[in-house]
Amino acid sequence: MKQKSLSILLLNILLGMFVTTASAYDIEVPNADGVMIYYVWQNDGTELAVSYGGKNVIMGKNNYAGDVVIPESVVYEGNTYPVTGIASSAFSECPALTSVTVPNSVTTIEESAFKQCVRLTSITLGSSVESVETFAFSGCNNLKSLTFHCPVVNGEWFPQQVKEVVIGSEVQSFVERSFGGYGGLANVYLLQEQPYEIAIQVFSRNTYDLGTLHVPVGTKELYKQTAGWNRFVNIEEDAPTGINAAHCVKGAEEAARYTMDGRHLSKPQPGVNIVRMTDGTTKKVIVKK
Repeated sequence: MKQKSLSILLLNILLGMFVTTASAYDIEVPNADGVMIYYVWQNDGTELAVSYGGKNVIMGKNNYAGDVVIPESVVYEGNTYPVTGIASSAFSECPALTSVTVPNSVTTIEESAFKQCVRLTSITLGSSVESVETFAFSGCNNLKSLTFHCPVVNGEWFPQQVKEVVIGSEVQSFVERSFGGYGGLANVYLLQEQPYEIAIQVFSRNTYDLGTLHVPVGTKELYKQTAGWNRFVNIEEDAPTGINAAHCVKGAEEAARYTMDGRHLSKPQPGVNIVRMTDGTTKKVIVKK
């Protein structure tokens, strides 16, 4: 009798676990590229966070692959909701995921969000990211390029085998020793035309001695005279600036246009059009006849 009771108790526990994890997302909406993205409601249903696409992380593999651009907002049932977070394990164990663009609206990336994304090579962070929780990029052993648009950069959030870092014009400061453990960092691209001082511990000695600092044309002498940056032995004037900068999230322009049911449009069509911008955001536009 005791053994039977114990079996029933264990069964109930397992069923309870299944019930709590069976629904991994609340809604699913394709982005402007037609990639289905899954979301959970946040902040009493006023905001969204990206979630994973399987039934749950254990019982169903994630569905994300290739290059994924997270939109800044989502239109759902006639209403627009901002995307403000990336939920725990949202992209975990996506073996075919190669790059992710995080929009300016996202403030938090939760634990294990990109864990074991073994083919992820680059990630672009929008200007509002304030925190990246533990193990967010654990096991991302091919992550080679990082692009920052957030005001404060903390390189300790990421695996230290990264080879390239792009620092957007929005960046204002660095957490001390942000890239101090990045012994193989080969290229640092700076998009700011007016340098500011940084602590010498931000980068490793190997990076200062063997890496290359890429700065905008006409600013090399300024960087050679600015504390921290002047530790770089190799400084080149070839970094892009302005809205044409690689990975730059600012200066968004229209990239593509779609109908409400996801069909690509070659030109504006009367009615409601969904417009994807170059920064990954989407907006709903009404075109009059």
